[in-house]
Amino acid sequence: VESTYEGQSSTGLGFNLGGELEYMLAPQVSIGASIGFDNARDYEQFNGMGFLRYWFRPQAQVPMPPSRLVPDWVGDPT
Repeated sequence: VESTYEGQSSTGLGFNLGGELEYMLAPQVSIGASIGFDNARDYEQFNGMGFLRYWFRPQAQVPMPPSRLVPDWVGDPT
């Protein structure tokens, strides 16, 4: 079977940058944002997200560092 594209081999630098920010609005409510950038030789991805977080128990302050938001299907992040 003939390939449509020629094979190639190369190396390069790939990186991932990201950050999160969260601000406490009330003892049980905070608002935040997250951004990220991934790079590889033939691939770039940028993502951003805003969120509103509600705790069932009042918090004295936002946990440092802010805990990541993980979808339920991923499982327990700890």
